Amino acid sequence: MSRSDLRCNLELSVELLFNGGQDVCKQATIKNVGLGGAFISSDNTTPEDSVVKLRTRIPNYGILEANGKVLRKQEEGFALQFLNMDNVAKESLWGYISGNLYEQDDFPDNGGGLDLAQPRILPAHMAGEISFRLEVLNKATDVFNSRIGDIQQRLLGGEDPEAILEEVSGSIHEMCDVCRGLEEAVGDDTEFLRKAQAEFRAKTDGFFSKSYLANRARTWPQGYPGDFKMLEAVYRNIPLSVGIGYLLDRHFLSATLAVAVRARLSKLKDILKEELKEREGPQILNLGCGSCREIFELIPEMSEADAKVTCLDSDSDALTFASNRLSYAADIWSDITLRKYNVLRMINHKKNMEEFGPQDIIYSAGLFAYLEDDVLARLVEALYLLLKPGGKLIIGIEDGSRYRPQEYHWFVDWASLMGRTEHESKVIFGKAGVPEDALTMVRDRTGVIIFCIAEKG
Repeated sequence: MSRSDLRCNLELSVELLFNGGQDVCKQATIKNVGLGGAFISSDNTTPEDSVVKLRTRIPNYGILEANGKVLRKQEEGFALQFLNMDNVAKESLWGYISGNLYEQDDFPDNGGGLDLAQPRILPAHMAGEISFRLEVLNKATDVFNSRIGDIQQRLLGGEDPEAILEEVSGSIHEMCDVCRGLEEAVGDDTEFLRKAQAEFRAKTDGFFSKSYLANRARTWPQGYPGDFKMLEAVYRNIPLSVGIGYLLDRHFLSATLAVAVRARLSKLKDILKEELKEREGPQILNLGCGSCREIFELIPEMSEADAKVTCLDSDSDALTFASNRLSYAADIWSDITLRKYNVLRMINHKKNMEEFGPQDIIYSAGLFAYLEDDVLARLVEALYLLLKPGGKLIIGIEDGSRYRPQEYHWFVDWASLMGRTEHESKVIFGKAGVPEDALTMVRDRTGVIIFCIAEKG
């Protein structure tokens, strides 16, 4: 925890929820707590780095819910670092901490006239923590640039890139931890964080602009993150740069989320294959189709099932790329329509019926991970209504607890990617009117990608 994290000892029962809220352990007690985290006494065998959701009742303040990461395990329990606690929760927790610190002999200020209950104290404490974390970030950024610059010089001197790749990844991961520290101090002030992230990218651009992948994810040449050329580069898994750019390409291609994107493609093809086996002449709607790689690789199965596929994307270049790719198989199967269309407009069921008609399969590999909860729920509701009886809506979502978001929020400009747990995804589908027993969830081989599959009764 941070150096300025005031903590108090206590005995407070807590309910722990694991696996996105699916598994519950009630035998737990908070032993001490601060704004940054808590030590929890539990017999639960929780692995380090796993994400836990806790729920407890704070006397006089009500229910507190927060997500946390297990930093370290000990025989009597584990240390938990809170993740992105909102300001309302912080105020409740601070009220409880400040009311209990006076009773503890080891608190240095308890006799010095400091009134922790004053409303100015929490903002002042948080501001001090933010200032400290910014100072740490700035110093760490200088060290990081120095390390990467040294590696660049060693490459120019003829050192083997493969021998120093781990140094690059290790330096990036260390910076991720520093960035996360500032995120925890700032909380839900997204404007502040975006400014800090932009400043960090500006300071490190001398190196990252030399990486094709990092530079593309920073500059958005197609006008949006995660464009079809980026995904095609991730699918091919081949570095496209030289020198330090080569090593940065290698790092991002081996990062957890990049590996998961390749596994997502494989899992999506498996799901579609099984659906095609069971259907004759299915109507299929592909949303945010991009390069249509999975369709191209499933052409024999599409032809055998006599599938009629409509692919939608708002990027004309992506549609042109897909058209050129699919033209090579036109003599085998060509019952496909590529159409420029903004999928976000598909929240109106009547208009959807007029434009596309009822569908057997509606799917999207990754588009929905960029949508806010309320927009996603409205879109799921409209798409579910568009299905024929027995039809399926298949949506890929990244589990934000399974990868380092700092790699995509700080090192590249990909903060619009919204990771969601299984529980959070189920809540959204529930708000969209999808019956609980109609929804199944499966993961890719990495466990990072969740495919939410809703079947129409």
